[in-house]
Amino acid sequence: MKVVGIIYGDDDGLYDDRPFSNKHAFNAYHTLTRLAPEYDLRIMLVKPEWVTGRTCMRAWDLEQQKIVDSISVDAYWDRNCLVPQDLKAFKKMQAFREKIATNVPFMDDPRIQKITGDKLETYQVFSKFMPLTFTTLVDAKKHLSGKVVLKPQFGAHGIGVRIEELSSVSSLPSGYLVQQFVDSSAGIPGLIEGVSDLRVMILNGSIFDAFLRLPKTGLITNISQGGTMKRISIKSIPIDVLSIVKEVETKLASLGPRFYSIDFMIGVGKPWIIEMNSQPGIRGYMSQGIDLPSFEVLARRILDALVTLCKEDTFKHRTNNEF
Repeated sequence: MKVVGIIYGDDDGLYDDRPFSNKHAFNAYHTLTRLAPEYDLRIMLVKPEWVTGRTCMRAWDLEQQKIVDSISVDAYWDRNCLVPQDLKAFKKMQAFREKIATNVPFMDDPRIQKITGDKLETYQVFSKFMPLTFTTLVDAKKHLSGKVVLKPQFGAHGIGVRIEELSSVSSLPSGYLVQQFVDSSAGIPGLIEGVSDLRVMILNGSIFDAFLRLPKTGLITNISQGGTMKRISIKSIPIDVLSIVKEVETKLASLGPRFYSIDFMIGVGKPWIIEMNSQPGIRGYMSQGIDLPSFEVLARRILDALVTLCKEDTFKHRTNNEF
């Protein structure tokens, strides 16, 4: 039986006396753990600081409801959701990933994490699908006018994102980007009217789910900022969105098993990539009221990917000349 270590770091655990404080996180990861033996896998949850390479000093076994010591793993799935808020923290996290992934199969490949975790890197790789993005006000004011989006280069959950009139912006906070504003108020034809964005979830090259994200108020749709999700049929995803997903996958396909999401807005008659995320939430399936059988379908696809991961080359043996 292969052992997969899920590297987990977030505000809800792991703790020495219990694995999670968030019941939705517990239910999601316990479901994975419960189903894993059917795939000849054993799932262990580990803190980043417990990882030393192929050996973890400690690990949480959710099935046995206890911490075990000194366990060897065959692969890692990185779910370290503590999002770095600046370049220094991001580089530190990337160095950790690359060190481990050099010797142990690792999902997602650190290069995917770099592309999705650094919004400037996302733009540099996929600029043809994204709103114009600048690192300085001087450059932004040469090319943009009216409303703009100010967002941290690093970070997630909509934290720190502001929409302002460019003419009223006198200075740019350190570590921020200026992005062209996409007016999504017309909605997505055939799906919804009004401000929204579309999250497409991709696992090993295939779209497995999609959600409309709606703001509580205003224009920020992030669930962490009070927004809500509405699940939609994959068949209803606009064809031009599917075309972009296909091109993104063409770039990432050589980098091993992967689980990520792309957030789109529809404006000016076309879809735009707004952000990418290499660690889309799975506990949200529980917190948003999606039924357990539906989550089990996702869990089984994740386990299939982890079986593949255990057979994969390590980071140092994967090649992608585009990056």
